[in-house]
Amino acid sequence: MRELQERHLQFHADGGLSVEWQAAARITLDAQEKAALKGQADVLDALNTSQAHEIALLKAELASVKAHAEAMEGLLLLALYHHQGGSSPVGQPIRKALGIGQHDHMTDEQIERGKDAGRAAHPKEGA
Repeated sequence: MRELQERHLQFHADGGLSVEWQAAARITLDAQEKAALKGQADVLDALNTSQAHEIALLKAELASVKAHAEAMEGLLLLALYHHQGGSSPVGQPIRKALGIGQHDHMTDEQIERGKDAGRAAHPKEGA
């Protein structure tokens, strides 16, 4: 205890911290900073892991939505194939939804996509 009092007196006599106290204070602050940084790094790691998981889920959902949209587009092409007439009350809204002009002919690719979608929807019956 006496040594502590002497250091305290020396501190006031020197007008500042002794070299030993400065070193001890630096070590303490360094340890606190390292602990704080490690804590921050742990939090960031947890956030990155969580975000990576969320991104993976979103990518899977996006792929599912895209596959569903492509299937629906194929089925619309199949319906249009069977109702192509320029004045067809069924075909005209489908043409508009697919961005196909009122009197445009369906391409061979569009017809094939429609037939493929029909076969996929009814594998035993075909299109």
